[in-house]
Amino acid sequence: MFLGLLHEAWISIGASRLRTFLAMLGIVIGVGSVVLMLAIGSGSRRSVQESIDKLGSNLLIVTPGSMESKGLRTSDFTNLTMQDADAIAHIATVVDTAPATRPRDFQLAVGKLNWSSRIIGSTPSYFAIRNWVFAQGDSFTEEDMRLGKNVAVVGATIIDKLFKDESALGSTMRINGQPFKIIGILEAKGQGLDGRDQDDTVIIPITTAKSRLWGSSYVRGITDMIYAQASSRDVIDQTIEDIVELMRKRNKLKETMGDNFTVHNLTSITQVATEATKALSILLGAIASISLVVGGIGIMNIMLVTVTERTREIGIRKAIGASEHSILTQFLMEAVIISGVGSALGLVIGYAIGGAAQKWMATPVEYSLWSVILALGVAVGVGILSGLYPAYKAAKLQPIEALRVAGA
Repeated sequence: MFLGLLHEAWISIGASRLRTFLAMLGIVIGVGSVVLMLAIGSGSRRSVQESIDKLGSNLLIVTPGSMESKGLRTSDFTNLTMQDADAIAHIATVVDTAPATRPRDFQLAVGKLNWSSRIIGSTPSYFAIRNWVFAQGDSFTEEDMRLGKNVAVVGATIIDKLFKDESALGSTMRINGQPFKIIGILEAKGQGLDGRDQDDTVIIPITTAKSRLWGSSYVRGITDMIYAQASSRDVIDQTIEDIVELMRKRNKLKETMGDNFTVHNLTSITQVATEATKALSILLGAIASISLVVGGIGIMNIMLVTVTERTREIGIRKAIGASEHSILTQFLMEAVIISGVGSALGLVIGYAIGGAAQKWMATPVEYSLWSVILALGVAVGVGILSGLYPAYKAAKLQPIEALRVAGA
């Protein structure tokens, strides 16, 4: 009996294809929009997370100077030292530390080619903490640090600008007129959160940076910042507390004095960015869901018109013994078929547009199973709810009244 009713419902839908298509259109647009918008929102969150991860895993940055005094008397400015970095590295939840200079722009030259790039002085641990992967070669060593050798690790942009047709590894590059041997080439990372090209960077030993490029204005043992890597995201807050307590002790700060340093937590940036993209995804999904409501209203209107047009058919079927349940089921099936087929078409269209946007417009798109199930479930649910009243109206028609209205 069920298959028979399903067959009847399918025939009835096919009898008026244009009307069915118009009723289905709202569901198609609604499902396609919801799936696409949620995928774009999810892709944006993933893109933000990847950008944060490129900066470094569980990264904390200690810089001199306080951003706020919290009502206390701000203590005098102090410099960070290599010894501070060593002390922070001994905290139980810290994996490693890397003292580093602030980036400075210098002129690079190879033969007749030249390029201005950022130079950073740091230690060998800098690469692991900042999630840098070597495409060729390797990092400089502690021995290179101790001797202050002129060695350099370069990003992909430097290779593209200065070594177009020749091998860079082992070659000599002049930085501010001084020769540096390239011992490592980094894999490309792309743009950072600030929009700058992360690959347009040269990393050299911090001792070399101070003595050969920065000049005598830098006192040996002093560093601009300290990168610290926590063992996991779960212990970041505790790690920050431990670093603050340690640095206050090392700087001999009284309780009435504020910090003369700042610990930056990049995880907080991740959380803010993730919450923002999540809110945007919900907003986009909610706006797209309006199409589903509109589609449901369209189905209801079409089904009501269908009931009116098929009054005679309903009257004859009930006169020869068709039950209210079978009439109700058939009309409800028609609404479910319309919403179901529309949902499937909308899903295909949503995937197609998302794929095209990702390929041709570089839009981050990430589909998830739950968003697809949600969109399809809501669409079919809207179809069922929209078909209930017309189906109920058809089932309650009295045979004699239906035939009288049809013959009038």
